[in-house]
Amino acid sequence: DIHGIGNQTISDRTLYARDGITPSDNSMILEIAPLCAPLFPQGPYVKNLDVQSREENIKKYDLEKNSWPKEMFGEDWKKHFAEVHYIWKGGKYSKIMKNGEKFKRIVGSHVIEHIPDLISWLNDLYDLLLPGGEVRMIIPDMRFNWDHRRRPTELSDLIGNYMEKRQRPTFDTLFEQILFAPHSLNSSSRDLWNSPPYQRKRGAEFPLPFVELALRESTWARDQSIKGNYQDAHVNRWSASAFAYQMNTLHNLKLVKFQVVNLYPPHPMDSAEFFVTLLKV
Repeated sequence: DIHGIGNQTISDRTLYARDGITPSDNSMILEIAPLCAPLFPQGPYVKNLDVQSREENIKKYDLEKNSWPKEMFGEDWKKHFAEVHYIWKGGKYSKIMKNGEKFKRIVGSHVIEHIPDLISWLNDLYDLLLPGGEVRMIIPDMRFNWDHRRRPTELSDLIGNYMEKRQRPTFDTLFEQILFAPHSLNSSSRDLWNSPPYQRKRGAEFPLPFVELALRESTWARDQSIKGNYQDAHVNRWSASAFAYQMNTLHNLKLVKFQVVNLYPPHPMDSAEFFVTLLKV
């Protein structure tokens, strides 16, 4: 049991996202950053939001020789990219919605870990939902991916980012990700499931050349961010139980209106992500 939430697991991400929604009920769905793996079939009642257009997304991955969409889908990889109906360039999502659209469900896969000011973002999603609406998120569990050596996100991080209204990853977040990620990418989810609880390797344990390189690259990333070129990072890193505790605490503090009604931890041995449902109450 995870802070009052069951320990049942789920293996089918699309089934989880679509459960309870039928094509005939004309429910409006908003999917955030579906890229080339949308959770919902495309149609008139499904709207997609991203930071750039479908054409721009394709161009980005076309420039990369061995990008993951090419490896996943082969020669016809471009046709899998979803249309983008709303292009977000900052601010509240509600400001770019047409005719004040409201949704029955908002879904996203591997999105929430990238959000600098999580509390404001969740409150924005809350305002986009109809009464009784849900947010369903698929979230990487840091214990079983390349974040496993990094510092977990604490409640103080979430509240601090909210109070300071963070719009982009901080320098220390960029530095930490650049420093730790190359030393963690070779560990598969199965390897990490079979390993004892991780011991996070601290920066002082890295050879000096690695630290110097990370400092140069993160300084460059910081400078690019200042110029307006957003530098992405895993700002938030949770285990399933830590996420549940922090969301319940934020709800009790009245900082977040959502209530966690379902949380499914990673499926043992072959999964690195957990599934959470947030209800508009």
